Amino acid sequence: MLAGRTPVLVHNSNCGPGISTRYEKAGDIGKYKDGQKTRDPASQWYHEELSDEELLDGINNPGEGDGILVSRDGTILGGHHRKDELRTRVGDGRIDPDTPIRIDVYGE
Repeated sequence: MLAGRTPVLVHNSNCGPGISTRYEKAGDIGKYKDGQKTRDPASQWYHEELSDEELLDGINNPGEGDGILVSRDGTILGGHHRKDELRTRVGDGRIDPDTPIRIDVYGE
């Protein structure tokens, strides 16, 4: 890309793997491997206090960098607390396992 007459590298301009988005069933979230073993208790508490609609909105309409991000091999790279809370709610029946959820995949 040119800035005037000077060539410049533009971040995310087809220079490496990108992020693709797909939709899956909430009940399938357990197939992904945790990439992080520890959790911030305050952040976990925050997600526990969200309504089902707020949790799903945060998953399906995330701000930049706030969604559930997985690697091509199925390791969770981001959104660990959302994933944990979603699994809990699917498990106890508060969220239907067939509910569509957004998954961002790094490297596709």
